Amino acid sequence: MNSKWLNYGNVFQEVEANSKLFSGNLPVGVYKILNTRDGFKLEKLSEKFEFNHKIYNKDQDFITHVLAYWLNNSDNLGILLSGTKGSGKTVTAKIIANEVNLPIVLVDTDEQNYIDFIKTFDFPCVLFFDEFEKVFKEGDDSVLTLMDGMFSNFNRKLFILTTNSTKINDNLFSRPSRIRYRKEYLDLPVELIKSYLEDNLKDKTKIPEIINFVQTLNDCTIDILKAIIEEINMFGSSIKEVQEYMKFDTIIYDYSIFRDYHNGYDNIQNIDDFIKKYNSYNMSERFDKYYHTHIECDKKYDDLEVGDEFNIGSTTYVILEKKDSALKATIDYNSEEDSSCWEYFYITNPDDDDTLYGKDAF
Repeated sequence: MNSKWLNYGNVFQEVEANSKLFSGNLPVGVYKILNTRDGFKLEKLSEKFEFNHKIYNKDQDFITHVLAYWLNNSDNLGILLSGTKGSGKTVTAKIIANEVNLPIVLVDTDEQNYIDFIKTFDFPCVLFFDEFEKVFKEGDDSVLTLMDGMFSNFNRKLFILTTNSTKINDNLFSRPSRIRYRKEYLDLPVELIKSYLEDNLKDKTKIPEIINFVQTLNDCTIDILKAIIEEINMFGSSIKEVQEYMKFDTIIYDYSIFRDYHNGYDNIQNIDDFIKKYNSYNMSERFDKYYHTHIECDKKYDDLEVGDEFNIGSTTYVILEKKDSALKATIDYNSEEDSSCWEYFYITNPDDDDTLYGKDAF
């Protein structure tokens, strides 16, 4: 087999016989950076990002917008996608990277010699930073030097960053020429959840129950949805059993309330009596006559039912009656028949959004 030699200047280096010399732009593909004793090199991993599963993507409008900007401008472009692991941000990032049809270089280190090597790229490409915040700390400016310095109409760069946290260098957002588009990934939309359940859940009759349940979770990702389906498909578990064994974090709904006792200040005898007395007072009088605090529960107010529980601090109450914006309840260890333990609560903000944090009591 004939030898093949690579010549640069007066230097000749023997290379493998099947080596090819490429001039101009790097061929399209996904590459990682190798630091070898002979210097930095790029290793091609694949022709593009591959997906070994069905794509449940909810971001076609965003993807279309980003690609339209890229095709109609000659500037560098930066995109930041943030959210919980498994929320779909990396899938969107990979779809965008594939669609621009350029070499994709994975950047997974902040070492200065790697950054200096990337600065030598004189061809258009995608620089792909997955879980950016794990590599580049909050005060790290090295990526800024890439974004500000790597520009010409002939070798423009698309910077794609994914993060599990938004705690990254604020200077990335100070100029649209650095990060132009930012998108945060929160809960999965109901349409996507339903589609995924229809494809993967054996007992389709449980779909409405699962949809209702996952909407009570702090985070609803494909990974969580997959785990729930596995439990139900494998063991025939109910949603209550799944939650009992897996302990997913649920949303806490926080409601501001005015509170009175049975036979208390206003000699309240029933929930209708409480509502009537409450509505007869102006706000100033209510603050004067009633105790004002807040309750926390894991359901929206509209979904609360008799028998459900809520908390005031570390004390748990059981709902005995619900009418309009008022509740009658008792502490969970009291007898429900003992009227001396009944309390009445008027919810002032029944339509409030959920919160992960309790509000300070008034």
